[in-house]
Amino acid sequence: MKKFITLLHVLEHLVTEEDIQEILQAQGYKDTARKLSVSLLLRFLIKELLLTDSTTITVGESRLPRALYHGKRSGIKLHVALLEASKMPCKVRETTGLHHDSPIDERIS
Repeated sequence: MKKFITLLHVLEHLVTEEDIQEILQAQGYKDTARKLSVSLLLRFLIKELLLTDSTTITVGESRLPRALYHGKRSGIKLHVALLEASKMPCKVRETTGLHHDSPIDERIS
């Protein structure tokens, strides 16, 4: 049972590329994008949206000696991934306050 059918596969068979072009012509829309066509955009709109946020929490040096932040302060950074539909966190990572968000955001998503 390695085969599975997602909503995207069903919609691709129900709404063809010709149907999309007919709808665009009826609405008077001209697709001028080189890399992101309307049909490709529709594939991304079906997927679940994941929101990411990071917050730095600073405390005194004696409370978190492993996470030096700025001089006599220490800090941790919480990286949180939220599901947009449920408004609930699905993943949380803790790093020291000096880590940049970009590499962590790739790991959390």
